[in-house]
Amino acid sequence: TWELEKLEISESSGFDLLSWLSSHWKALTTEVWVGSQNKRGYTLALVECDTTSVLPLPLSSVPNAVEFRIATACNLYSENQLATWVRVVTEDALVPDPETDDWWRVVSETTDNHFPGADVQMAQLKKSDEPLRTGDLLITRHSNLAFHVNFHIILEEKDKSDASQYTDPRSTLFTAFTHSLVMADETGISLLCAPFAVNSAKLRRVSEDQSMVCMLKALKLFMADNSSATNGSLKTIVLLVPPTEGSASFHKAVNLLK
Repeated sequence: TWELEKLEISESSGFDLLSWLSSHWKALTTEVWVGSQNKRGYTLALVECDTTSVLPLPLSSVPNAVEFRIATACNLYSENQLATWVRVVTEDALVPDPETDDWWRVVSETTDNHFPGADVQMAQLKKSDEPLRTGDLLITRHSNLAFHVNFHIILEEKDKSDASQYTDPRSTLFTAFTHSLVMADETGISLLCAPFAVNSAKLRRVSEDQSMVCMLKALKLFMADNSSATNGSLKTIVLLVPPTEGSASFHKAVNLLK
């Protein structure tokens, strides 16, 4: 079982990532307790914002940005204080393309002074002995982003495989996102952030509604399966909703969360 406490618009401020998000964009947060004795709790948040506004470290001219950047740097090598970003892509998105790919544009704007560049890390991942398959989860580390760890979920391209080998992208997204949550919980990550929008001209079509349903189902399954596990690191899950007129997508996500 899982229990939702009252939903309320967050007006908090501070230097942790969730407080930063909720103080700059429309956000709704709730505490969820799972298990027969409510042994484990999570903070769930829906945030309405453009992903390119969230991924970079904020400029020092933004209020509280310096403190936020310091806190992010201090947590870079910490245990149970890491933040991760989940990215759903096709295999060709592993090749640098800052002109058309927002993630590559953001990660290429500044220098990573702690880890190899994103292009180097991606090249190393692609050199693996086993070919990449749809549903694979790749991991990169970054010090020049607001999120220390990035998960890259691979979905197949729209016309790449023949009909006999077709994989329903909704099933793949559900499985891969569940794996992402488990991986985060077991590797010292305390906050996971994932955008709902996964549409791409090169992806087999996954509508916004379908991605919301898939990811929320995966989230509920993860929390139910880990209701008795009290030693996991994952405490906060943030789901990003793309801005729409009248916040229609945001309200739809709220209703699905209930």
